[in-house]
Amino acid sequence: MSRHTLYRYTGGAALALGALLAWASPAEAQPNPFDAWRAAQESPQPQPDGATPQPAPAPAPQAPAIDWGAPLRAGRFTLSGHVLYAGTTTTNGLIDGGEADNSTLFLDLAPSFGWFVIDRLEVYGTVGLLVSQLDRNQSGDATTATQARFGVGARYYLPLHERFSVFGGLGLGGATGGSTRQITVTPAEGEPQRVEQDTDTRAFALDLEVGAAYLLTPSVQLRAGVALVGLWGSETVDSQDLDTSLLHNGVRLGVAWSF
Repeated sequence: MSRHTLYRYTGGAALALGALLAWASPAEAQPNPFDAWRAAQESPQPQPDGATPQPAPAPAPQAPAIDWGAPLRAGRFTLSGHVLYAGTTTTNGLIDGGEADNSTLFLDLAPSFGWFVIDRLEVYGTVGLLVSQLDRNQSGDATTATQARFGVGARYYLPLHERFSVFGGLGLGGATGGSTRQITVTPAEGEPQRVEQDTDTRAFALDLEVGAAYLLTPSVQLRAGVALVGLWGSETVDSQDLDTSLLHNGVRLGVAWSF
């Protein structure tokens, strides 16, 4: 065998042995490029010389949610004021061809203090002023009465929306005051005379109301509705006690502050 042939067989065997060893040895795991990118992101970034690392910005604060149901919950207090107005005018024909005009005015001013004993149920106390006037233009007779009114009551609210509710109320109390009447007196002999007559009045008071309430803010509430106010009692005229009664229904407006 020639030397050239020997070199050829020897080189081929070495190549075969190298290939066999390479196949038998385990392959090295290739690095994952995503792992390298994530490690770079999580590692602290180099800061310029003298620079202070800046903290991450804090999340923006969230505005607190408004609790619109708080004014109707147990334990809340209210300060409120209401105005009730009622007025009527009537015109009646007379047999002689003329007309008789009558007009009435009723005004009720009532501040009150309330407390919600349970959710939606408010009990209150009130001290107010009643003013009523009756004019008979045909005869010239007129009566003006001013009375102080006091009482207690309750209102129940039914929410229909977070800011809107309807309510019904009942109040009981009393009223005391006086009135001045302009009347015509005809003596046994002489001409009719116009005189004023003063009276003292004491009465039991009843108040019925229905209405709606709207929250302008979580503490300020507007109220509007209709109310029926009745007074039954007696008045003293020239040392005589006479029965008297008054019944008015009108529009009631008010505002309440809850705390």
